[in-house]
Amino acid sequence: MIRLVASLAIILVLMFSAADLYAATVELWPETYFQLQQYRDVDRLKVDKTRFTQYLTFNLFEEAEVPRHRFFASFRIDVDLGTDASPDVNPNPLAYQSMALLYAYWEWRRIGDAVDLTVGRQIVADELGMAALDGVRVVVRRNWYVGLDLHAGLEVKGGLNLEEDGFYLPNSDTFEPDGTIGDDLTTGAFGAAAFLDGVEDTDLRVQYRHLYSGETDGQKAGVVFRQRLFDVWELYTLDDFNILMERFSQLHFGTGLNFGWIAVNVDHWASNPDFDGDSIFNFFPIYAEKELALSLYFAMDDKTRFNLGYSRLHQGDTSIVFDDWGHEGNASHMARFSAWRRLGEYTDLRLNWSMNRGWGGDTQRFLLGAGSYVWNRHIRLDAAWMGTYYSQLLYTDVLEKLANTGFSWGFYGQSEFRLHPEVSILLQGEVSSNRYIERQFALFSVLDVHMWL
Repeated sequence: MIRLVASLAIILVLMFSAADLYAATVELWPETYFQLQQYRDVDRLKVDKTRFTQYLTFNLFEEAEVPRHRFFASFRIDVDLGTDASPDVNPNPLAYQSMALLYAYWEWRRIGDAVDLTVGRQIVADELGMAALDGVRVVVRRNWYVGLDLHAGLEVKGGLNLEEDGFYLPNSDTFEPDGTIGDDLTTGAFGAAAFLDGVEDTDLRVQYRHLYSGETDGQKAGVVFRQRLFDVWELYTLDDFNILMERFSQLHFGTGLNFGWIAVNVDHWASNPDFDGDSIFNFFPIYAEKELALSLYFAMDDKTRFNLGYSRLHQGDTSIVFDDWGHEGNASHMARFSAWRRLGEYTDLRLNWSMNRGWGGDTQRFLLGAGSYVWNRHIRLDAAWMGTYYSQLLYTDVLEKLANTGFSWGFYGQSEFRLHPEVSILLQGEVSSNRYIERQFALFSVLDVHMWL
């Protein structure tokens, strides 16, 4: 806790000492979530669950002709208010709370008309994924056609203090490195990137990141490239290379033509798992995957859109190039179709259908939905019915008694009430059922207040 308070204090001191005395615009954005859920556990016993989550986003913007200083912060409190009436459940609902500082950072932009500085808890998102860190990020650019992006700090892990069970920063299931749980050592995070700046129709960025704690170590390099030709043709690639494992983690490239009313895209994607270890508790094998996909977009007018797609997914080997179409034991055909149609000014209809045949079983899924604004756009009503027909599923030990086929369905209804330009309430109900598990339902409510002061 001391480290957290000290970090916030340093950010605010730097912010106000570096800034000229301008007024500030305050953005205050609280979001309140309440959830009720009833579902079946692995023994098909009914479980009732209640959950409350509160987000608070607090941002400051300098009021100046050319604003240079900004501060962003977001907090979350998540409380499990109880799971059924089991005698094993802790009677104190607050025992399951978690509090999180998702981010809190200050930006000082255009220092010397060349440097952007970011200090504090931040989430760096780039071609290597997401990295949560307490530290500093510096971006250098000044009409040189090449820019630099540097960041360094301490990686944010699951717990701020191991003695405070309910305090997580920010998500323990997301930011643990290399799948390692319980690594309480301080992990340094360092990264650097070079990118093209101000080059029309061409994007290029080369990235490196290193995480090191003494127990877990990770080094990755990546590249992103996009080239647009003749205003209609695009070539792109996004690749990650794991330096320690000496192999690609991801290889993604494709090309597409876009004429506005019609577009076609061919895409290749391949991945190898970064996890390097064996465990008897891995119920699902971790396979390398590669996919070759074709998609087509078509718009008859501004009220009608269609999407078509086909892909071939191959799982189970470590080659990175799609040179083997596989067989039905480790590959699958996938097709999809979607349509959207607007009726009048306030109503829209949508239809989705997809099919998978091969690895994992044979399934067909559909969704039929509609939405409409009423009462001068103050209320938005939305509903959809969806279903899945499945046969020959991969995991037959449980399902073979019922011929390993069936149909599951679900329905959701949603209403959003715009009470004020800054205040809205959303209510959503969901229900689903199939031949193996009895009906389940969930209810969500969201109070969204977005204020500028």
